[in-house]
Amino acid sequence: MKPMLDQGSLVAAIKRCTRVGDLKAIQAHMVRANLTQDTFLTSKLIESSAVTLSGHVAYAHRIFSCTHHPNLFMWNTIIRGYSISDSPITAIALYRDMFLCGISPNSYTFGFVLKACCKLLRLCEGQELHSQIVKVGLDFETPLVNGLIKLYAACGCMDYACVMFDEMPEPDSASWSTMVSGYAQNGQAVEALKLFREMQAENVSSDAFTLASVVGCVAIWVL
Repeated sequence: MKPMLDQGSLVAAIKRCTRVGDLKAIQAHMVRANLTQDTFLTSKLIESSAVTLSGHVAYAHRIFSCTHHPNLFMWNTIIRGYSISDSPITAIALYRDMFLCGISPNSYTFGFVLKACCKLLRLCEGQELHSQIVKVGLDFETPLVNGLIKLYAACGCMDYACVMFDEMPEPDSASWSTMVSGYAQNGQAVEALKLFREMQAENVSSDAFTLASVVGCVAIWVL
């Protein structure tokens, strides 16, 4: 009989996994070693299958569902996994389940659910999320504000996006880029070019996506 591995050895083994079959073998070992309710090990299994090895979020969900009283990290990880999967609607559903279980979301939770709302163009859910972010006092966090700007821009609500951007004390390069791209995607070439000039005047670096948006605007302007 093979000796049972301790927690540290199992965590190291999980990190080395490149296939979901490897994770299943580790899970089977955990069952034999009576470690299925080890919160830390289980969270690493969920993280590896839902995020590190993309495409296996359903397997991660099965592990999650068999866990008694999953902690916030587990909730965040499974929500994140679905937000980057082909079933982002499940991320929104899991977010609602969190409240029913009495788990309070943090900034990571909101960020992952915002990503799902953006992929699905779910404006109503996004606005509901916006209200909750304000309620818990996280509306000053730049990554969350950027996520909200991206959501409103994706849903064609550039007025809302503009208000949020203007209220930011220190927008970062992602904030500027999201606004420029948002204007471009919504056919507002003049506004996109104007903001891009302001961006340059502020010495804010731009990424390839922003430059592509500006080139598209120039092409429209020329035509």
